[in-house]
Amino acid sequence: MEPMNSDQRNTRWQKRQLVLALVVSCALIMVLVSLAWLNHTRSLATATRVHVPTLWIDNIHGINAMNLGEIDVQDVNEYAENNRPCRRYVFSVKSNDSNSFRLQLAYTTNIPFTYKLYPAIEYTQEQVSCVQVGTYFYAYGNPMSPERLMTAHNETYQSVNSQGEKTVYDYVHGNAEPMYWISSPQTLDPGDQTEGHYVTEDSSYYTRYYVLEISWDSSLKNNKETDLVYLLAESVSS
Repeated sequence: MEPMNSDQRNTRWQKRQLVLALVVSCALIMVLVSLAWLNHTRSLATATRVHVPTLWIDNIHGINAMNLGEIDVQDVNEYAENNRPCRRYVFSVKSNDSNSFRLQLAYTTNIPFTYKLYPAIEYTQEQVSCVQVGTYFYAYGNPMSPERLMTAHNETYQSVNSQGEKTVYDYVHGNAEPMYWISSPQTLDPGDQTEGHYVTEDSSYYTRYYVLEISWDSSLKNNKETDLVYLLAESVSS
């Protein structure tokens, strides 16, 4: 075997350097990917811990009884005060603890609906004034009075150009400005059984039931506009 000259030795050394560089690069990439994955997993775990709810609005025994999009104003079998057609929906507020909360209702007014909230009690037998969900009945009495209510829109917003003319392209119609209904603090203390404060402990959760009533004038037709309705429960600090 002939001895390698200097050029051949340099070539072999360069090849070894190239292979070593590739191996080190691959190892670094694997380390960086692993660190990124671990960091992402830790972030997700932290986010999950932070965002676990302690207060939420829930279905009724697994049944979604709040499908507001199904309202047919001309197919009515329920009536509210003054013989107004209506639909009634049941929902529950649940919590891991007995802290107080406020109910908030926000809605636009493109459709002339009237919204009312009632505290309700769950029964397994039919009551005089009640809403049935599955095999349960939810009795309700007097409507809740809001602690705060925005009863009228302040104005219809619009822009004014440099000539002082109102521009039609920037109109925000008054009916698209949400109305706000906010309840007084609601208790989740099972020991409080005063009027309108009926709390049960269900599977370690504190639970309260409510009925949302939506009514309208009998002249309303189904060729109606679209509204946004938001129902929220906000914890009240002790």
